[in-house]
Amino acid sequence: MTTCPICETKLPLTGKPRSLDQHRRFFAMVRAAYHHWPETHDEQFSDETDCRKYLTMKAGWRDIASKTRLTGIKEDKALLLATAVLSGLPRDLCARPVLHNGMLIVWIPRSIAFDKMPHSEFCALSDAVQDVIEAETGAKIDDLMREAA
Repeated sequence: MTTCPICETKLPLTGKPRSLDQHRRFFAMVRAAYHHWPETHDEQFSDETDCRKYLTMKAGWRDIASKTRLTGIKEDKALLLATAVLSGLPRDLCARPVLHNGMLIVWIPRSIAFDKMPHSEFCALSDAVQDVIEAETGAKIDDLMREAA
């Protein structure tokens, strides 16, 4: 056995172990963020899954599905068009268009499957998502989770 240096959970020495406690805390953070998400925020979610995927992508846990240089179209119109097109995709893809340096980029979230993501990587993602939640809501995650309990 070894101990995670981040959350101090006891883990086996081999394989891709994952702390069930950290997993539960992560989903409790997402649930609290979803239920306390500011109504004035530009991003709004239909459910906790949509919120989780947004938060993980915002925290950097994403892949680029496509990149398109914007030529001859205003950025705001390109973003509106891309959002409309992507809304027709299956919901589980959760693709998000973003503008960056004259490019329209479509993000898709990476998997956080329990058996595929190592514990230390999940801890780092969890910390990054906590930072995003606190930055986007203006509230400390412990306060949000206490209110949600």
